[in-house]
Amino acid sequence: MHSIRQATHATIALCAMTAGLAASASGAWAQASHRTSWQGVYIGGHVGGTVGSISPATTSGFVAGAHIGVNGQFDRVILGIEADAGATSNGNSGLGNKFRQGNNGSMRGRIGYSFDRVLVFGTGGAAVSNYAYKTTLGSMSRMRLGTVIGGGAEVLLTENVVVRGELLHYNFSSSSFANIGGPSSVNPKNNTLRAGMHYKF
Repeated sequence: MHSIRQATHATIALCAMTAGLAASASGAWAQASHRTSWQGVYIGGHVGGTVGSISPATTSGFVAGAHIGVNGQFDRVILGIEADAGATSNGNSGLGNKFRQGNNGSMRGRIGYSFDRVLVFGTGGAAVSNYAYKTTLGSMSRMRLGTVIGGGAEVLLTENVVVRGELLHYNFSSSSFANIGGPSSVNPKNNTLRAGMHYKF
């Protein structure tokens, strides 16, 4: 009987201690989350690489640009809008023909979830790019609309400085370059992996 009473007291003490530790951890997590704010306007830059296709050929190149956006925070859920613009060397050349993508940009919505100082997000929206095709018979350029979808993660280094990594998939509408001896349907698609940094106001 004495042993049962001791075990009972020990169990109660252990439960009380566990509850206390859980409450302390919960409070510390809540304080950390309260201190971490992703809300506000931000502006920054990014660089990376891209690979894709203009069937049946493949393309590759570098990308660089700037982005600006705004986030709204609802507890751990982050909703935002972002616009970016930049340039790329993405292209392919061979057999006297040359394809080259030029300036590009996008307007995307974003949704993410905050793990304190780490934000995981998905993004998608509309994209625009100009690209040119050159053959021995001449050259043509086109501006085309498309879609972009992707995701990534951000890390809050300080209250205002954020670094990120993201993967984006682009799909642009097709064009014909048949009148200069090129293909009758060029539908550029590419996957872009880029790293960036921005300042949050």
